[in-house]
Amino acid sequence: MRSLFLIVLLMALGLVLVPTTSHGTSLPADSQPARAQEPGITVIDSDNTQFEAVISVPALTTQALRGPDAVAYTALFLPEQETRLVTAGEGAGQIGIPYVSYLVAIPAGSTPVLTVARATMGATMSNTLPYPVQRAPVDQEPDPYFGDFPFVRDETVYSQDRAFPAEGVVQVQRLGQLRGLELVRVNVATALANPIQRTLQPVVSAHIRLTFEGGTGFFLPQRALRAFESHFLPLYQLAVNYDAVPPYTDPDFPIADCIGYEMLIITPPNFRDEAEPLAAWKLKQGISTRIVEIGNGEGQTGSTKEEIRAYIKAQYDQCNVRPSYVLLFGDESVVPGWPLEYEVYGSDGELEEMKLTTTDHPYSVLHTLGDTETVPLPDIIVGRIPTNASWEMVTVVNKIINYEKAPPNVPAFYQNAMMASYFQCCSEEAPEGTTSRGYIATSEKIRDRLLIEGYGVQRIYNASTQFHPTYSGDVTPRYYSDGSALPPALAPGSGFAWNGDTAAIEAAFEAGRFLVIHRDHGNEVSWGNPPFGNGSVDDLDNSNRLPVVLSVECRAGVELAPAFLTEKGGGAVGVMAATGDTPTGPDDLLALGAIDAIWPDMLPDVGGDSSIRRLGNVVNYGKLYVIFKDWDSVQDRIMYMVHTFGDPTLRVWTRSPYLYPPLPLGYRVSGVSTRAWTIQYPVE
Repeated sequence: MRSLFLIVLLMALGLVLVPTTSHGTSLPADSQPARAQEPGITVIDSDNTQFEAVISVPALTTQALRGPDAVAYTALFLPEQETRLVTAGEGAGQIGIPYVSYLVAIPAGSTPVLTVARATMGATMSNTLPYPVQRAPVDQEPDPYFGDFPFVRDETVYSQDRAFPAEGVVQVQRLGQLRGLELVRVNVATALANPIQRTLQPVVSAHIRLTFEGGTGFFLPQRALRAFESHFLPLYQLAVNYDAVPPYTDPDFPIADCIGYEMLIITPPNFRDEAEPLAAWKLKQGISTRIVEIGNGEGQTGSTKEEIRAYIKAQYDQCNVRPSYVLLFGDESVVPGWPLEYEVYGSDGELEEMKLTTTDHPYSVLHTLGDTETVPLPDIIVGRIPTNASWEMVTVVNKIINYEKAPPNVPAFYQNAMMASYFQCCSEEAPEGTTSRGYIATSEKIRDRLLIEGYGVQRIYNASTQFHPTYSGDVTPRYYSDGSALPPALAPGSGFAWNGDTAAIEAAFEAGRFLVIHRDHGNEVSWGNPPFGNGSVDDLDNSNRLPVVLSVECRAGVELAPAFLTEKGGGAVGVMAATGDTPTGPDDLLALGAIDAIWPDMLPDVGGDSSIRRLGNVVNYGKLYVIFKDWDSVQDRIMYMVHTFGDPTLRVWTRSPYLYPPLPLGYRVSGVSTRAWTIQYPVE
């Protein structure tokens, strides 16, 4: 396998486009083309030979900034972009121009050739110098690795009298293979900028055509769309041309001696008894499941991580029913993970240490990575129950079964969610009261979507200058990081206290919340702000009112996520969390993508219309949305570090499964079980 964090950007025939208005001239406002408020795409033609479409580019939001170098800049933002442009790769200091991106499926073995690329341009803006792309900070704490890196500007770029991006408005990047479906990403720059002339010409739309040369002419093997594999369909639908895929599938499907199973539970022999009830329950749910023991005997997986992966791959390659899910039944001490080393930098931008963590992602990548693949996309969905104690395993298995089989008959539980987040005060380059992170903006977007769905969403927010100790301005929260004002309920004078704390989070768990989201910094044992750690999890007594937890910060998957799962008095039934340091911008996208998986209208022009309810699919959809939208090479950290803790096939409840028909006047429900109601009625 290639080095985990070596990313090669392949700009397949990136073309410099000829604008329809001359560069450097200004058009009167009434002669400019109409601008979309959200990115959009109109497909003109799509089959197994080509893909042609018009991509609409939304109007950019701008923010005037004075950089640490005392230069006046303009930061550019797309509607879904929560923070200024950052990079975890080699692009720091480049001119910061956002891109609108779409995933496109290509036939197996084909080469996508950009044969048409025409842009419609808007009026040129004068005296506009885009803010440079900066190095991506991570959502980790505590000191010293939390801060923004030193400001950087690439003078070899900013000193050129020419339009950027140099590759042109449209670029095509080859990504990889998602369970047999080869994907590329079409990136459309939102503007052309000349740093010497200080001009910016917005892109209104781009007409593109990709021609597929060579290959098999088939997008997928036919069995990829059969019933046992149908739960991967919503992930395929992230490709904007997915409708062209089903007609062009390879019917060549030899019948194998191996029948196969939809889910494999990989367990050490001493946990087999604990795994049996879960496998039996999954079979009742219609998920064909097999328990496979780790070991070197006949029918076992082998003992090393490489042997276990080889066993899973053989099942995937050779069986009629390919596994879609793998549940690793134990922590890394009994079911080995893969070591993952990554760089940790201090706030001065210097390398502080090499950090070692573990990842399960290699178990999900079963195809041979090609030379042109830049992102190792999954072939299956992996979850883990991270414990080596029998009693904790019994606790988690009982939680999963009872959550699906006998969920709490408490209507309020299914009607309320909790959103915990942090206003990181404050940016020293922007107006006073401007946060330097997208935590609150992301949280509010998610909250707004849930409110539309009819849920109550409790805000538990706090604010401080903990991460900007030299900031000396007004600390009152006023603005998101893009300069737009906070909503009235959070704005100055609203009375919002910004004092969310551990006690508030604990009380929310106790009251019952079907969904808990925390968006901030984190470490191995605790969320940062508002704080909540392992010790607080031990105090939880929310019984069977078990939420799904989306923990969107660094390192919480190391100890905090396992604590939520194994807590006997309550805790959580499933957790999304990272085992290492993940960049802040992609973390925002991860959170938005996970919510769009469950409530598909969260994000425009993304995926299909069906709600995804299996936890592992939700997590992987969120990870793939980062690939979808993030132009920079930070994808590997999200892919390798973000994990599903718990059963990947867990069905997430979003509404009460109990029906409550209206009763006649005077009748009342006096008792409820999973099988019957007890009704009291008046007697004359």
